[in-house]
Amino acid sequence: MPVTERVLLQVTVVAHRFDAGRVQGKPPAQAVEWPNVPIDDARGDRMSQAIPALAWHLDARLRETPVDAAAFERAVDALVGEIATARSQPARLLAMLGETAPLLRIAGRLEEARKTASAAIALAELFEDPRAVFSNQLALAQVMQREGRFETSTLLFDRLIAQARSSPDFADSLHDVLFHAGTNLFDQERYAEAARFFREAQTLRRNGGLDALLEMSAEAIRRTKERSGKGAR
Repeated sequence: MPVTERVLLQVTVVAHRFDAGRVQGKPPAQAVEWPNVPIDDARGDRMSQAIPALAWHLDARLRETPVDAAAFERAVDALVGEIATARSQPARLLAMLGETAPLLRIAGRLEEARKTASAAIALAELFEDPRAVFSNQLALAQVMQREGRFETSTLLFDRLIAQARSSPDFADSLHDVLFHAGTNLFDQERYAEAARFFREAQTLRRNGGLDALLEMSAEAIRRTKERSGKGAR
């Protein structure tokens, strides 16, 4: 059975157990971090810091590209293999799914990434964990973008932006959602709209003291300006 199919099966089993425990009044399992990286914005960057083989950079298309594709693939395979160890730890399983989906996308394994993100959303909803739902919906939107399913990806990004603007619980993720929504528009050659999102994300990052992400924003703005200029000639 393929890895993603095993993951989905595990999520189904965990979901049934979780529901059964909730009915019986048992508290949900405690979260277990895996690795010691929070599920939050810039997930890929934090994972690359925790596991050097997962390092990536933005290419001219504003896509995360592995620094060493072979090493990246091996590291992703190792992380995917560990998912099987979390069958009896639903919180750990959720963390694993949430961290692995973006990495599968960066590796170009888009079907696996989509199924993994969808499984994470389903499990997060069972846990009634809105931040995990939000984070994994962002991961799913990015997969849809890479697949060229822009009608769906743009709708997802718009919903996430609206949610981050309207809810204090997600306000700290607005800069990240705006940036990735900008790359979604960039892929559609909607450069003026993309530039607005990149500039707003940059302002939020600067005001929030997120200096490590400012160069990424600046690079996106430069690339968008270049593409926009070429289109005007």
